[in-house]
Order: sequence, then C-alpha cells, then structure tokens
Amino acid sequence: MKPVLIMLMIITTANAITADDVYTDHGPDRYKQLNGSTVVTNVTVCTNETEIEDVNNILDEYVLTRTRESRVFDCSNIAEIDWYILERAGKDCDIAANGGKLNGKDMGHVFVWVKTETGIIVVDSTYGATSQYGIGGTIEPGEFYTNAWVYDSPKDVVESYRDERPGMTGITLDTPIEELPIRRKAAC
Repeated sequence: MKPVLIMLMIITTANAITADDVYTDHGPDRYKQLNGSTVVTNVTVCTNETEIEDVNNILDEYVLTRTRESRVFDCSNIAEIDWYILERAGKDCDIAANGGKLNGKDMGHVFVWVKTETGIIVVDSTYGATSQYGIGGTIEPGEFYTNAWVYDSPKDVVESYRDERPGMTGITLDTPIEELPIRRKAAC
C-alpha cells in the first residue's frame, strides 16, 4: 500500500484577520515614547475605494524574493519595503507602529500609513499579505491601526529602535532597488 499525501490549504482573504483581532491592551499611550516618533491618535481612515485600489495595484506589481521569518525578516522589514515602493510611486507615506499583548507577551507591530486628502490608507505587510512572498496590502483598520507612533521614514524608525532590537535596515529613497529583497512581477 502506497502512502497517501494529504495537503491542507488554508486560503484567506487579505482582510480576514488583522492586528486588531489578535493584539490586546494595545495603544501607544500605554507604552514608552520612542525617540523621533510622534504619537497620533484617532486618525481618519480613507474610504475612497479608488485610492485604496490604486495602492493595492502598486504593491501588487512586486513580490518578495525571500520568505518572512519571525524576528528576522518580518513586519518591520517588509513595512519599510512597502514604504519605499509607495513613496517611489508618488504616495506620501509614514511608517507607523503600535504595540500590545500578543499571546500574553508585549509585542510591537509595524505598518504603513498612506496619507490622502481624506485620511490614511493602512498597508499591513503581515495581515494584508496574501502569501509568504506577498509584499502586503491594504486592510480595513480598527483602533490598533489608527493610534500609533508615526515616523517619516524607515531611517527614523531605526534611529528610535537602535537600542531595542535590530530589524529594519533604514532604507531611504536613495537605496538602489537591486539591494532590496523584492522583484517586479513579470507583465502578463
């Protein structure tokens, strides 16, 4: 008798679960202020579907060339790549971070705010990704995402977190795209 291989595939949509669903006791007001950041609370969320779709279309042009790895190549690393891609496409973006309890441990999470005339669009590289190689995508943000420490660039985040933990490399718009673990998808 030959062994049978059974594969279980779990397919989720980009908006299935977010940090709002898994973090408890969150909020920048509950944690220490980090150097170089600004605490922003109750930010207005953009609901313009055309603008949201435009952000997703820009991100969908790229794919990661390596997989996510917790505490090595994770939300902070991919958020700075999302920031880079969107800024180079002409979007005005900030890096945002919030913290809370995740499985009983203090944890932080990094994401991108795309600023529009009507509010922010949240790009989450973890909860908005559709695959291990996905670059991220927009999500419908709740309180976790609308209250955050905000930084102008990945470089500012690196300077704030320098003593906390390594993570982001602090890329700038001058960083050559060839140095990043992404590639443009082939045109169909």
